[in-house]
Amino acid sequence: MSNDTTESPYQIPHELVALRQKSDEDCYRVSLSKAAQDAGIEKGSKVTVQLDLQETPPMIIIGSAPDDTELPGMEVRTFHQKVLVPNKDLEDLGIDLNSYDDTQEPFLFYPHVLEEMIALEPLGYASDVLDDQDADRDVEADEDATEADEPDVNEASEPATAVSPDDITATSNATGVSESELKQAVTTVTTTVDRDDLDDIRSDEFNPLLGDETEIVFVKPDKWTAMVGDALDRDEDLVEAVRLAFNRAARDVIGADRDYRRFEKSADAVVLRD
Repeated sequence: MSNDTTESPYQIPHELVALRQKSDEDCYRVSLSKAAQDAGIEKGSKVTVQLDLQETPPMIIIGSAPDDTELPGMEVRTFHQKVLVPNKDLEDLGIDLNSYDDTQEPFLFYPHVLEEMIALEPLGYASDVLDDQDADRDVEADEDATEADEPDVNEASEPATAVSPDDITATSNATGVSESELKQAVTTVTTTVDRDDLDDIRSDEFNPLLGDETEIVFVKPDKWTAMVGDALDRDEDLVEAVRLAFNRAARDVIGADRDYRRFEKSADAVVLRD
C-alpha cells in the first residue's frame, strides 16, 4: 500500500503531475492546484472527471460543473487541490492498479490548461518519462552553470509557511521547541496532510475559514493528534507545538468572531496554504 509521506526516488518536474494513491485506500488522485488556478477552477467548486478515449492520446478531462449538476455516468467531485480519478479510467489507460506503487514508480501526466478545464495527457511511468527529460535538463544545467556568476539575492530561499513568523516565534517561546524545527514541522504537516482526508474528520461545529493566503479547517482533537502525529513520527513535543501554532494562526483569522472564539474547547485547527 502506498503512502504519500514516503519519499519517491524521482524528482518530478514542476510542470508534470504524478498519480498518487490515498493512504490506506484503494483510490487515486492527482494534485492540480497550480493548473486549476491557471484554468480558473476554484477550491470548493464542483468538477466533472471523465476519460476521453476519442482524443489522441486519450485524455482525462477535468472541467468545471454547476453546483447542482447531476450527470448520469459522469463523476462529479468537489475540487480541493487534488482530484480523485476513477479506477476504471486509470485501468482503461493501461495502468495496473494491483501492482501500482507511486512511491517507487509513479505514473505521470502533463496538464493542458484550458478555460475552466484541465486535460491530463498520460505520459507514462517515471522511469520511462524522466530518463529523456533528465538528460535534457543535464545539458541545460551545464549551459546555465557557465553563464551564472552570482546567485540572485532577490530570489526567495524557501517558501513561506502557513503560520506567520510572529506565531512561530511566540509558540517557540512557549514550548521550548526551536523556531527552525517548528517551522519545518509546520511545513511538513501542511504539505503531507490531504485536504480530502480533512473533510472526513473535521468538526461539525465549525466551517472552514479562509485567511489572506491560508485555509483553516477545524478538526476533532483526537483525530487531529493522530493525523499530525503520523506526519511528525509521534514526536509528542513537536506535535503539541504545531497544535499551538496552528491554533494561534486560527485565532489571528478569527479575530472577534463570536461563533469561533471558543473553538479550542472542542476542536483544533489545521492551517493550509491556500
